[in-house]
Amino acid sequence: MRDLKSQAELNASSRAQDRGLGALMSWATLHPWGYKMLGVLLATLALIGLRVLTPQTFQGFDEKSDALTWNLPHAAQPERRIVIVDIDEKSVQALGAWPWSRQTMSKLVDSLNDYGVGVKLFDVVMPDAKDGDGVLQASLKAGGPSIGGQIFSIDPAVHVRAGVLAGAEASAPCAASTQNAYGFIGNAAGIATSFQSIGHLTPVIDRDGAVRKVPAWVCFEGQSFPSLSVASLMQLGQVGQDPSKSTPSGPYWVKGRAVGEAPWTLKFKAMPEFALPLDEQGQIRVSYRLARSDFISLSAVDVIEHKVPKDLLGGVWALVGSTAFGAGDAIPTPHGGAEGGLEVHAQLISAALDEATPFTPLGSSGIQALVLAACLLLMMVLAGMSSPLEAQSDDWHKREWMVVVLPFAGLGLVAGLYALHAFALLEFNYWIQWSWSASVVGLSALVLSAEHLAQLRWQRTRLFDNMSRYMSESVAQEVALGAESEEVLARQSSVIVLSANLRNFERFCASQSPELSAKLLHQFLSLMNKEVRAVGGELEHIQGAELMAVWREMPNEEVLARIAQLPQTLWTQSQNWLCAWAHTQTEVLRLAPSSKPSTDASLEGLVPTTFISDAIRLGRELELEMGLEQGQALVGSMGPSQRRVNAVLGEPVLVAHALRGMCADLAYPALMGPALVALLNERVPSQVDPASRKVIRLGDFLLSGLTESRVIYACGVDVEGIRLHLVDNAEQRVA
Repeated sequence: MRDLKSQAELNASSRAQDRGLGALMSWATLHPWGYKMLGVLLATLALIGLRVLTPQTFQGFDEKSDALTWNLPHAAQPERRIVIVDIDEKSVQALGAWPWSRQTMSKLVDSLNDYGVGVKLFDVVMPDAKDGDGVLQASLKAGGPSIGGQIFSIDPAVHVRAGVLAGAEASAPCAASTQNAYGFIGNAAGIATSFQSIGHLTPVIDRDGAVRKVPAWVCFEGQSFPSLSVASLMQLGQVGQDPSKSTPSGPYWVKGRAVGEAPWTLKFKAMPEFALPLDEQGQIRVSYRLARSDFISLSAVDVIEHKVPKDLLGGVWALVGSTAFGAGDAIPTPHGGAEGGLEVHAQLISAALDEATPFTPLGSSGIQALVLAACLLLMMVLAGMSSPLEAQSDDWHKREWMVVVLPFAGLGLVAGLYALHAFALLEFNYWIQWSWSASVVGLSALVLSAEHLAQLRWQRTRLFDNMSRYMSESVAQEVALGAESEEVLARQSSVIVLSANLRNFERFCASQSPELSAKLLHQFLSLMNKEVRAVGGELEHIQGAELMAVWREMPNEEVLARIAQLPQTLWTQSQNWLCAWAHTQTEVLRLAPSSKPSTDASLEGLVPTTFISDAIRLGRELELEMGLEQGQALVGSMGPSQRRVNAVLGEPVLVAHALRGMCADLAYPALMGPALVALLNERVPSQVDPASRKVIRLGDFLLSGLTESRVIYACGVDVEGIRLHLVDNAEQRVA
C-alpha cells in the first residue's frame, strides 16, 4: 500500500512538473524575446555570483591567458640596450659557488668598466661586510653609474632586517598607492654608499608563483624607496648633465581622469615627456612582450676573462644577476619554465624605455560592459532569426541547426573577445580583463541553445501528442520521425483487426442537432478508445461512428485472452453508457419547462425539449456491431510527399469490415473470422471452447467484396434487456 501511495505521489509530482514546463513554454510562445532575455539574465547572474564568491578564478585565468598572448607573433624588436650579465652554472663552476668573494665581484665590475658600459644594474644584494669591501667600493664608483638592489618584506609576518637601507627618495613621500613593507635586506654599509642609486627588487608573487607586478615604490617607516626600474629611469634623467647644476629628477604622481588613461602615472621632472603607468595600487605590470631570445645574455666568467666582443657591452645597460642553481632566484614566467628574477627587471626597464608598460585604462569596465551587451544582443538576434515560433513547417532543418549554430557562435565570440584583448595589449598596452565577459557570452550561448532545444523539443512533443489524438501512436511516431519520401513505405505484418460501428447513428444525426450528435459521438469514441487501448490496441481509422482498431504486433497469450473477451466488454460498456445517456436526457426533459427550450448541462447551448424526446426514442435503436479477424496485412504509408496516407491493407481488414456489416442480418453484435478463431484455439484454447459458448460456428458465408466463402463465428455476447427496460421506464416517466 505504501508503494502504491509513493508511486501516486511520484505521478502527481511528474504531472505538476509537466504542467509547470507547459506553462513556461506557453509563456515563451507569447513572449519569445522575454524568454531569451530570461535565459541570458540567469547566465549573467550565475557568473556574477561566481565572480563575487571566487574572484581569483577569473583573475587567475586572465593572468594565465597572457602566456598565450605574449607568445603571439608581434612587432617587438630584439632588445640591444640592456645586456644581461649572468652568474650562471658555467660561471660558478669556473669561479666558485655563489655568493662570490668581494675580489671576484670587483673583477666583474672592473671588466664592465673596461668594456665601457653605460649603467651597471645589480639584481643581487650583498648584506654582510667582508674582506675586500674597499676594493669593490672603488670599482663600483669607477666608470658608469652603479645602481644597486635591496629587498623588502611585504609580508606582515616577516620582519627581517639585514644590512642597511639606502636610496630613499625625499621628493616622493609615502602615498596611498605605495606598497607598505615590514622588513628588509639591504647591502653592507660600505657597499651601499658606493652605489649612485639603489632600487628595490621586491616582486608581487601571484598564487601560481609567477611575478606579474612589481611595486613602483615601497614605503618603510615613513620613507619611500623606488624599484630598480624606477631608480634606473631616475638615473637616466641625469645622464649628460652637470651634477652640480642638474635639475632634480624626482618623480611625482598624476592621477588619471579621462577614459583610456592609467589610474596613476609616474612622471619625472627631468623628463617631462616620459610617463610610467601604474595601477590603482601603484604597481607596475610586467610586460613579457620580449622572448628570452630577444635579450643578449652573457656569462659572467666570459666578461671577466674579456672573451666578449666589445661592441656588445659598449654604452649599454648591464644587468648583473644570477640564474645559477642554488641562487634561489628562479620564478615561472609566461614564456614557460622557470627563469631568473633578473628577466623581470630586464622586461620592466625595456618596456619603460619604449613606453610599452601595460596597464588597465580607466573606463575599461564600461567599455567591457558595452562589448558584452553587443555580444549578447548579437546572440539573441541570432537565436531569434530561426525561432521555433516563427519557422514554417518546411524550415525544421533550420530550427534544428540553430541548436548547433548557437554554441559555435558563442565560441566564435569568445575567441573574438580574446583577440580583442590580445590586440589591445600588444598594440596599445591596454591590459583588460576579458575572461568573465567571455564566460558570460559562452554560457549565454549554451543557455540560448538549451532554451531553443527545450522549446523545439516541447513543440515537437506537443505536436506528437496532438497527432496521437488523431491517429495511432505508432503512426504518429512514423510521421514525426520518418523522412520525406515519394515511395510506398510499408511492411507486411501480422495484425488483428477490429471493425466497429454504432448502428443507426446516421438516422440519429439526421433528426438531432449537430451539438447533441457531436456530444454523443465524442462519448462513444472516448469509450472505445479507452477499452481498446486497455488491451494493447490502437484506433487506426475513424469515420463518423465507424472505427477500426488494430493490433500491429502479435500479442502474447494473456493479451489474446483479453482480446477474446473484448467483444463482451465493449458490448456491456456501450449498453451501460447508452442507458446512462438516455437517463441523463430524460432528467433534462423532465426538469425543462414545456414552453421554453431546455439547457442540457452536458452541452454548450440550448437544446429544444422535442429534440431530447426524439433523442431518447432514437437512442434505443443505437447498437454496437463488431467484426474481428487476424492475418497478414500491409502496414505503412503511401501517396505524394505533400500528402501521405497511412493505412492497413489486406484480407483481415476486408473480412473484419464485412463481418461487421453482417451483424444486423445474423442478429449477433460481434462476429469473428476463421483465422482469429484458429489463432485463439492454438494459443488460448480455454477462451474458445464451444461448450462454454464463447464462440459459435455459424457456417460458410460469401462475404461482401471477397471471392471465396469463409466460416463465420459468432462471439457469445450476453445480450441483456436492461437497457430497453431503462429506456422504456424513462419514456413512461416523461409521458
